[in-house]
Amino acid sequence: MEFVIGTFLLIIIMVTIGFLMKRKKYQVVDQLDKRKIEIMNRPVADELKKVKKLNMTGQTEELFERWRQTWDEIITTELPAIDEKLIDAESCIDKYRFRKAQEIMRQIEESLDSAEEKIDNLLQELNELVGSEEKNRRDMEEIKEKYRSARKRLLAHRHTYGKTAPILEIKLDSLSSQFDQFEELTAEGNYLEARELVLNLKEEMADLLHKMERIPVLIPECTSLLPSQLDELEEGYKEMEKQGYILNHLQLDKEIARIRKELDLYKDLIAKTEVQEVEDSLNETRENIDLLYELLEKEVKAKHDIIQNNNQTFELLQKLKKNNRKLKEETQLVQESYHLVDEQIDVPKKLDKELSLLEKRYEIVSSKIFAKQSAYSLLNDDLMEIRKSIESLQEEQERFAEFLGNLRKDELAARDKLEELRRMIHESHRKVAKSNVPGLPDSYKSLMEDASERINEVIQCLQMKPLNMNQVQDKLELAVEAVEVLNQKTDELIEQVFLAEKVIQYGNRYRSQYPNVREKLIEAEKAFRNYEFSEALEQAAAAVEKVDPQFLKKLSDLLNMDGKD
Repeated sequence: MEFVIGTFLLIIIMVTIGFLMKRKKYQVVDQLDKRKIEIMNRPVADELKKVKKLNMTGQTEELFERWRQTWDEIITTELPAIDEKLIDAESCIDKYRFRKAQEIMRQIEESLDSAEEKIDNLLQELNELVGSEEKNRRDMEEIKEKYRSARKRLLAHRHTYGKTAPILEIKLDSLSSQFDQFEELTAEGNYLEARELVLNLKEEMADLLHKMERIPVLIPECTSLLPSQLDELEEGYKEMEKQGYILNHLQLDKEIARIRKELDLYKDLIAKTEVQEVEDSLNETRENIDLLYELLEKEVKAKHDIIQNNNQTFELLQKLKKNNRKLKEETQLVQESYHLVDEQIDVPKKLDKELSLLEKRYEIVSSKIFAKQSAYSLLNDDLMEIRKSIESLQEEQERFAEFLGNLRKDELAARDKLEELRRMIHESHRKVAKSNVPGLPDSYKSLMEDASERINEVIQCLQMKPLNMNQVQDKLELAVEAVEVLNQKTDELIEQVFLAEKVIQYGNRYRSQYPNVREKLIEAEKAFRNYEFSEALEQAAAAVEKVDPQFLKKLSDLLNMDGKD
């Protein structure tokens, strides 16, 4: 019984799977059939009718026939064959021959892809042909209008084109002959060939118009404007030589001759209407001519600068020498009062040597200026280098003079600081005396002695002749540190004495009740009498805190009350 039920269930499962697979395959067949119908409905016939409106001769007729045959073959042969395969596929599906059906559907899909590709290519070629006819007609009107405008311009302004006029006429005639060729190709239905011709015509017309635009500008520039600038340069060059300018280093005559040859070459190229090559090179020629002008102007400016700067440079050198003599004298005077190291003493000597070399350089340049045998621009560059060196020496002089001047300022500042340190020590003594400290610990006495000793060392340094300010500064730093430590420890000492007294007084309330507290307070009092205030405060606070945990807060409140009082 179980075997029968299992077999029955297996049959039901197999039937269900088969049904589902058939339905899935039928759906694929339906999709393929839908694609076939879409291909049949493509508007190929309507597009082919557009071609019939054109001249059905030559290339157009050949293309039309090929496209029509392709479409007929698809409609009458390929699509019916696909129909038959669709029927075969459905038959295989009905018989559960799914593998065979899958293979047939793959063949159908390939056939549909092939048909679609043929139609796409057909329509693309067809649209290109139809579009070419429309574009050709529109572009040719534009080309002919430009041609007529160019012809009128050449007739009206023939004199501005010089030797290029006959060549431009030949080019225009060549374009005109291609117009006839275009008409022939169009009449013969060769629209695609006509399209290629139109594109070439557009390019040639654009090139010709560019040449006609630029030639009237380039001819006067190469034959008149630039040559006249060269003449002007040559004339100016010769005039400057007469005035005593040394210009050999510029080799201006050779450069002018080279540019003239370039201009002759440009004129030949323009005569051949090779405009682009001339335009590419002419910018560099203009820049070269501008550079020649700049070089001559530089010489003129250099001469003007030399006239202005030569005397100024001489005066600056004399002033520099005078300042250095003063610096030597000041250094000697400062040496009597202040100690200077060898490097500092040698600064004026070093400046003297540099100044001597600079003076020799100036004499050489100055002699060349008066001899008028060197280019002004080169001499002016040398003069400017000397000026820079003079400025550098001036800055070094000023820095050293400032250093010497600062020595006296540093001495006065050190003496003022010393007086301030003395006042600080006096203030520390006054604080201790006012606070009724019973006695001073040895450690505090040592600090007082150290601070006084450091101050005495500074005083001794300041009394030395010559005065060594580096040593003074070093000793002063040690004195400042010692006095600041003393000030800090003075405040700490006064605070410890005050707190120790307060804590012992507060702890006395527990002396009779707690023997341990009494013993600790006795030790604290002993330390206090021995001026060990820190130890006294520590022992008294430890004793009280054991019996009164709130002692620190109460002490703080007590101190606040005393502070207010």
